[in-house]
Amino acid sequence: MPADWPLAEWVRTLEETAMLVDRPLRIANKLKKWYKDAGFVDVHEEVFKVPCNPWARDPHLKDLGKMCELDLLDGLQGFSLALLHRGLGWTKDEIEVYLVNVRKAIRDRNVHAYLKM
Repeated sequence: MPADWPLAEWVRTLEETAMLVDRPLRIANKLKKWYKDAGFVDVHEEVFKVPCNPWARDPHLKDLGKMCELDLLDGLQGFSLALLHRGLGWTKDEIEVYLVNVRKAIRDRNVHAYLKM
């Protein structure tokens, strides 16, 4: 995905803000170690690339992309409000204006972006 794409910029903004308020978002790479440290054995980790929207030609990936797009669009405000308000002091109206381009980017089938899960 392009570095200046609104979804990529939103992710960077949330990650930086989360670090400011001491609530890091990127913890997936630590989960396997945490499970092992907690006493679990035979821990396996698999990372899947899921399209951000239904741009993919493969029917299975297209379905996953539809679900990912819906999840992102439905959760976008909830993911953003607390962090951007508490961390950056933005108002609800400022956040909503900011998210307009992020929503458009999520729906943009011309950008073939994936999320790792």
